[in-house]
Amino acid sequence: MKFVDTKYYKVGRTLIKTFLSTVLGQLIVFGSGIFNLSASEWKTVAAAGAAAVILTAYNSLNPNYTDYGIGSLPKDEVVE
Repeated sequence: MKFVDTKYYKVGRTLIKTFLSTVLGQLIVFGSGIFNLSASEWKTVAAAGAAAVILTAYNSLNPNYTDYGIGSLPKDEVVE
């Protein structure tokens, strides 16, 4: 199966990369094993990942960001 590099694929790929890199960073900071984390530490990891994903949502609404979102539309497709 061949993936088409559409703007939705770019957004999804960016969401996943952002979330996973933030979660990995948080897990490294805690320094204990994945199975040794408490519920509050897992909440912190999930909150950090969710906060990082907000950047992708912001970029998709930013008209100056041309990789995907509103800024990637040709000027004649932009609804004002």
